Amino acid sequence: ALRERRVGASTRSRHSFSAPPGGAPTMVRCSVLFELIVWTTLTASTIGPGTVAMCAKAGADAQEALLWCVVVAAVVAWVLQEASGRLTNVSNRTLGDCAYFKMPEGSRLAFLRKVLACYVVFGGWAYEANNFAGTMAAVRLVVTDEAALYTINVLLGPLCAGMVVAGSTQRLSLLFSAVVAAMIV
Repeated sequence: ALRERRVGASTRSRHSFSAPPGGAPTMVRCSVLFELIVWTTLTASTIGPGTVAMCAKAGADAQEALLWCVVVAAVVAWVLQEASGRLTNVSNRTLGDCAYFKMPEGSRLAFLRKVLACYVVFGGWAYEANNFAGTMAAVRLVVTDEAALYTINVLLGPLCAGMVVAGSTQRLSLLFSAVVAAMIV
């Protein structure tokens, strides 16, 4: 029953483009525009310090030999993001909700849903490892003491975990959007 309520809740549209009762349509448009800016900023920030540091090093070391990796990665990322975005727009469900809906527990396809979950978890882990590597490369620019570097590296993981556990997705999104905006300025 809990799963049905969650999926059912996600099928409703989060945005109302008509004026709410007694409200002005301008407020709705501002809210949608604000949310669009926040999520666009977060999406743009996926090219983080780890990506920049690792790609710069790989490019400097291998020159054009890894160009095929860049092309394949760009095509795969574009296809997956486009497909996931279209799926969400059409169904008003997240990719995970759609996978659960199409591959419910007890079906022959439930195994594929678990494989998809493993790929997502492993990909997220690899992405975060890349971010940690880039963050530490940036910290090395200003901190030269090895003991301090080790302490920062050890505390970075629990700090991030604490932020995720203590904060809501909405608050973390706003916080990270502000950080990215500050980096842009």
